[in-house]
Amino acid sequence: MRTGSGVWITDLGVENVIEVSPTDPSASRTAREIAAIAAFVEEVRVHARRWEDPAVALADGFIHLRIVGTEHWMQPDHLRDGITLDPRRPESVIFDPATMKLLGVMFVAPWGTNGFDLGGPPVAWHYHAHGPGCWNDLIPIDAPPQQVGSSLRCSAGTLRNNTPQMLHVWLPGVRSHPLDSVMEPPT
Repeated sequence: MRTGSGVWITDLGVENVIEVSPTDPSASRTAREIAAIAAFVEEVRVHARRWEDPAVALADGFIHLRIVGTEHWMQPDHLRDGITLDPRRPESVIFDPATMKLLGVMFVAPWGTNGFDLGGPPVAWHYHAHGPGCWNDLIPIDAPPQQVGSSLRCSAGTLRNNTPQMLHVWLPGVRSHPLDSVMEPPT
């Protein structure tokens, strides 16, 4: 659904979770943009093969988080290094929880930045508006905020209403589009 402010909102069917993107999903791309996106996706997929074995991802510093039915393993050093969209340094690798098969990777923009401002191909950066949650830098904390008087507070981390902007790149055969934002594992 498009809002009057040029933002597209998708209800993900999960209580209190919507996806917000400045990208028009029906927008057409130039041949040059399509070629740039295809080259970026292919480069990401080549480098992602390194983490097909979860033990390698663990050895490379990725830590486990369960997020909306998938296994998102975040790499804290990549989240804090100020580098985004480096195909060799995704902020997250994504596994199917039932099989631990690598599904794809995710890039995360620093808080308060727009993915489009980071350069690279015009792709579907988005964030999830899910209500208040506690975050330690760019990593969600598995502890809900507590009501203190008339406000919510985090026992650790920072209270946020949205995720940072993110971009998924899926491996072949996982989604109908390599940059689909759906996070549920394939059925």
